[in-house]
Amino acid sequence: MKSNTRLIFIGTFLTALTFLSCLHSQISTTTPNATGLENYIAMGDIQVISTFDDRYQGVKGSPLVFEDWTEGYVLFNDKPEEEEVKTFKMNIDMYQNILYVTLYNGAIGTLPSKHVSSVHFKTKDGEEQVFKPFIRKEVEGSNFPGRSYYEVIHQGNILLLKHHRKIFKEADYKGAYNTDVRYDEYQNEKRYFISFDGQIFEKIKLKSKYLEKAMPKYDIKALSKKEKLNLSKEEDIKKLLILIEAGY
Repeated sequence: MKSNTRLIFIGTFLTALTFLSCLHSQISTTTPNATGLENYIAMGDIQVISTFDDRYQGVKGSPLVFEDWTEGYVLFNDKPEEEEVKTFKMNIDMYQNILYVTLYNGAIGTLPSKHVSSVHFKTKDGEEQVFKPFIRKEVEGSNFPGRSYYEVIHQGNILLLKHHRKIFKEADYKGAYNTDVRYDEYQNEKRYFISFDGQIFEKIKLKSKYLEKAMPKYDIKALSKKEKLNLSKEEDIKKLLILIEAGY
């Protein structure tokens, strides 16, 4: 009987000792000046189940054709060109193909391209950059739906267009196979299209051999050599087309 009583006493003592040890452990891990949240963390009552991914670095580039809003005016399909025009601060979103116009009250409005004949931006040197909306499949082929704005480099019997295409590349840094690119980016791609007398457009590059192929009936090489034209430059190609149109 005494033996059983002794065992019960020892068991009770060990249980009490374990309880006091746990209590001491909890008290010793708290910090006197800590906040309640910090104490709960120290005692293990708050578990971290996930962390914020702070690797993303935002967006580089812009969908707009110009870095700054640029003064200009718009000519509409149902308005005569000689009508007095009003100037606005404007820009074109080339990714979504939207013309933005800053209104007099400071608000920003959009104009559907189906109503627009041409958009004229005033450059710093007093010239104009002209953009016109075209049905994309008529310029680039059936794989390109919708409408888009194209810069008019030269317009006459020969029409040379420049497309300021914007490509959106998403960040790629998650998953097992990635390129560790931590930002989204709007990338620029400039493409040129040429048409003669309203015929089908042909995609070209700013190189002599592409112009020679697109205009086989003209001696492009001889003319560019005589006039000292660099056919990798837009301005010199404009000069070449003006000479050809003039029957040079």
